[in-house]
Amino acid sequence: MSIQLKTEPGSPPILSSTSNKSLETMSVPELIEILRVKWQKVDYDRVEEVLVEREKKLKTKAGQLEEKFQLQSLARIDAEDKLKKKEQECEKVQMLYETLFKGVKESGLDKETIENLRKKNKVLECENLKLLELKKKYEVDGNAVDELRKKVAELEAEKKNNLDTTTELNDKNGKLVDVKLKAEFPFLEILDRVSRCWIKGWMSDASFDGEHDINKADDPGFPSKVKGEVKEFNDEINDGSLPLQRNKDFHQSHGAAAAEGGSKFQNIIEISDSDHDDDDIPIHE
Repeated sequence: MSIQLKTEPGSPPILSSTSNKSLETMSVPELIEILRVKWQKVDYDRVEEVLVEREKKLKTKAGQLEEKFQLQSLARIDAEDKLKKKEQECEKVQMLYETLFKGVKESGLDKETIENLRKKNKVLECENLKLLELKKKYEVDGNAVDELRKKVAELEAEKKNNLDTTTELNDKNGKLVDVKLKAEFPFLEILDRVSRCWIKGWMSDASFDGEHDINKADDPGFPSKVKGEVKEFNDEINDGSLPLQRNKDFHQSHGAAAAEGGSKFQNIIEISDSDHDDDDIPIHE
């Protein structure tokens, strides 16, 4: 919105139009002059808004300067206290030095000894400064160590969480293995029974030499060689050295027996003797 200002004779020149930006750059007397020339509510509100905003900025800046002044005052007071303490320390050192120097004079020490003492004093002062620097460094290192300890504690907590998760997964895996074994056991039992039934049926009709029945292997007239092989087979069963997949071995042995007159299948005779009890043949995993 533009303000049309009326000029009167003898009045200072006034801008024919003003904007908010131009109002902000005007001085207070110029703003008051606008109100004097043309008393309109809109113009008055605009000038008032500019003055209020300017007042807020001035108050904010004044507050910042006040805060800065207070900080500088505190820093000055602290510096004065430190300076006062240093002056007191210097006075004490000066007094000690004068006392020491007086004692050296009274003891009759030569200038060379005095100079050596001064050098040693300077060395001690340098060492003292180094110790102060090391103390500051240790304080910084101590803070770094504290940070490292915090990080180590966080890593330990994360490690514990990972360990708990691993333990939980191992427990679940163990349960799954148990379920798997329970599911496989009926199948193995059925396989074992089928194998024994097959062996019974096969051995009921088989003979090794055509003269001696396999079902009468305990007969004293049974060949001693066959009895030895039966004993060897029985020992292998008791030791668990025979694999679980008996059916494959039995088929291979049966084929060899058919080809060679039954000489290689005599190891199965012990199973015929144990057929009286269906549970004599163990299941080996």
